[in-house]
Amino acid sequence: MNATPTKQYNTVLSQAKKGVPGFALAYGKFIEKVTIGQNSKSLIVNYSRSLAYIALHFSRPPHQVSVEEINAYLYSMMVHEKCSLTYFKHAVFALRYWFRLFDMEDKAIQMPPVKKEKILPTVLSRQECKTLFKAPVNLKHRFLLAFAYAGGLRMNELRMIKISDVECSASRYIYATAKDASNVV
Repeated sequence: MNATPTKQYNTVLSQAKKGVPGFALAYGKFIEKVTIGQNSKSLIVNYSRSLAYIALHFSRPPHQVSVEEINAYLYSMMVHEKCSLTYFKHAVFALRYWFRLFDMEDKAIQMPPVKKEKILPTVLSRQECKTLFKAPVNLKHRFLLAFAYAGGLRMNELRMIKISDVECSASRYIYATAKDASNVV
């Protein structure tokens, strides 16, 4: 029998499970909770990585680390290590989840707030709009692009349009199931 050897990767998570006393058991509880909660694979991977880094840094599970130590760690990561804003968000959200898992709501509340970036949309000039709308060769595509831009529609909203939603005589479009539950006219 010819067995192909499998490559063993020494991931951050496996390092934390092996090297941090108590982390493997606590992590098992975390996996149980996220599995029952039907959380996404992406959440599990990103939270696991963040929690493992924190556990390795402090050589103990995150729920045994004080809020002051965690805040100092997060500050150090942002200022000295120049970690990305995404890593910071994942770490904070993972810690909140972890603390709530271990009935430490007071610690979860003390985690730093994560501000949502407000990005304003780019408004095209008249010439840029003309160039954009002339780009599609197919007339249907040209119409849909112009219609979506003029109405500020999202792709899903554009995809769900019905003929009954459009009032040609009044030059109006009524969409009752917009993302924010308002009517787009």
